[in-house]
Amino acid sequence: MSRMVVIGQWARYALLAVIGIAVIGWLVSFPFRGEPDAAPAVEPTIEPAAATPTPTPTADPDRRFLALDAGGVLWRGTAGSCVAGIGPTLERTTDAVTWRPATPADAAELLALVPGDAADQATVAIALTDGSCTVAGRQTNADGTAWEEAPAVEWADEPHDADVLATTPGPLEGTVMIARRLAGCDGVFFTAEGAGLDPSTVCETSLDPDAPIAIDHADEKLFVWSGDILTTVFG
Repeated sequence: MSRMVVIGQWARYALLAVIGIAVIGWLVSFPFRGEPDAAPAVEPTIEPAAATPTPTPTADPDRRFLALDAGGVLWRGTAGSCVAGIGPTLERTTDAVTWRPATPADAAELLALVPGDAADQATVAIALTDGSCTVAGRQTNADGTAWEEAPAVEWADEPHDADVLATTPGPLEGTVMIARRLAGCDGVFFTAEGAGLDPSTVCETSLDPDAPIAIDHADEKLFVWSGDILTTVFG
């Protein structure tokens, strides 16, 4: 009886060994599987940079503008520079003594000033303050208390002749009024030129030819704003 038990135990051990070997062989037969393959790297999408608007070329920040509207209000302004961050100025007066600010709130540069047909009326071309220096037009509303959108008026470049300081249309079509430097004139030399216009010249020695200047012909006078001086000639 004891012998049969011993034989049974050995048989059981042998059977377990055979099963163990079979299991190991079965496991080894499976292909090795490591970590799952990583997903292919996705190339980052690079959005093209937004184009930076090219600011409008600017004039001399000290360039001046002067205009008399049909209601007798005198306007004056300085260009400023949108690119350089120098703000423009625009003012108006009825007595040439007290000036009221009139610069449009969204103006980063003043490019042109055109007088209107009534008191406190004007139209301007400006460069906007949104960083783009985009050119836009503004005109005064009916009572002259605010600015409204309008087509941009044309503006002229500064004179290319270094001796020509400022120009404005004369009293007749095709005529022009000119402020210039001229040898022999210790100041600013003014001329009125054009067909049908009697030649006129004035050497104004009270004015500095190196100071910023603006002129406008209205009411048969040539209005002049030079340095701190506001005056008239030819009238």
